[in-house]
Amino acid sequence: MASTGTLTLSGSPVLDNIANGSSATGGGLWNGSTLNVTNSQGLGNTATGTNARGCGPVNSAGTTTLQGVVVVTNRAVGTGADGGGILRPNGTVTITGSAVAANQPNNRGNPSTVTGCA
Repeated sequence: MASTGTLTLSGSPVLDNIANGSSATGGGLWNGSTLNVTNSQGLGNTATGTNARGCGPVNSAGTTTLQGVVVVTNRAVGTGADGGGILRPNGTVTITGSAVAANQPNNRGNPSTVTGCA
């Protein structure tokens, strides 16, 4: 799901989505402006290809807020893949009362630019 405006999700699962191709980004959610997610799940999403990036939320610009969100078992797969859970190349990500774990190759990009992700 991609947003260049304001997107609000509440109680909405984002499950088993795939972004494919070179530099594939945001298998689950991609934000270019304002994304607010509460009491939702981002599970089993995949970005696959050379330099694949992010599968839970990807915040490429703007603001992403996660409250009571579970981001687990998402995967970025391929040479140079990064940020299987959350990726924030730009903008701001705020995480409150959420779980970001068991994502591949990592939970938050490397080096981490997402406060609250291990």
